[in-house]
Amino acid sequence: MKYRIEKDSLGEVKVPADALWGAQTQRAVDNFQISGIPLRFPFGRTLIETLGIIKLAAVRTNLKHGLIQKNIGNAIEKAAIEVINGVYDNQFPVDVFQTGSGTSTNMNANEVIANVASKKLKKSVSPNDHVNMSQSSNDVIPTAIHISALLDIKRSLIPSLEGLIKAIRIKKNKLKGIVKTGRTHLMDAMPIEFSQELSGWEAQLIEHKKDLAIAVAKLSKLPKAELQLERVSMLQKLLEKILRVRSKKLLSIILQLHPITLCQLVHKTPQHMLLQLLKTLP
Repeated sequence: MKYRIEKDSLGEVKVPADALWGAQTQRAVDNFQISGIPLRFPFGRTLIETLGIIKLAAVRTNLKHGLIQKNIGNAIEKAAIEVINGVYDNQFPVDVFQTGSGTSTNMNANEVIANVASKKLKKSVSPNDHVNMSQSSNDVIPTAIHISALLDIKRSLIPSLEGLIKAIRIKKNKLKGIVKTGRTHLMDAMPIEFSQELSGWEAQLIEHKKDLAIAVAKLSKLPKAELQLERVSMLQKLLEKILRVRSKKLLSIILQLHPITLCQLVHKTPQHMLLQLLKTLP
């Protein structure tokens, strides 16, 4: 097998020459040789699709707020749509047992989309600074779990459950009047009709379907929302204004933010802006 050399903060790493992933994904493949089960089985198709949906939503929001160059954002958008459509499912090799936050899988998606976007644009697209802009594994992965579970419930589980309820109902009607021996604690009990037993199964499944409706409502509340991106976007614009006018008053507003919000802002602000801001500090 032919390899190419990729670099990250830890140094150089060998990656298969034809792979669309990069250094961080390859390190996860090397370090987490646990089960041999890649992400795409048994959970993967919907989860990979969902990662594409999240990356698409993020880049569209970043484009909306002017946080990313239009040509780079458009290339990422096209690559994310291809991930959604399953074009690159074989480019997600990370073991299902990995880091607790799912960082390896998030970076796998970022690197694949960045490489595809780079090829489309014929210009380097960063998996961190561009594809992962305004995001963190700590919200991407929980959001992906919510959406993928929601999609599988709506597209697969509920239709299958409805089909099973319908089949039991048909069988119940056909067996009406046919008596069988009841069973209690593995012993014969009072006779009942087959239709009565099947009606119990039908009623249970109908109740479970109601429970799924409640689960769907809860899963629809996502850890990542555009509101968070907008807030960070506004703060970044405030930072830019501080750098332009060297305003100590505006700087004091930033420094009074909740520590979590401040950390988010620092995390998503380009390094050159932070260095300029440090020079502004009293």
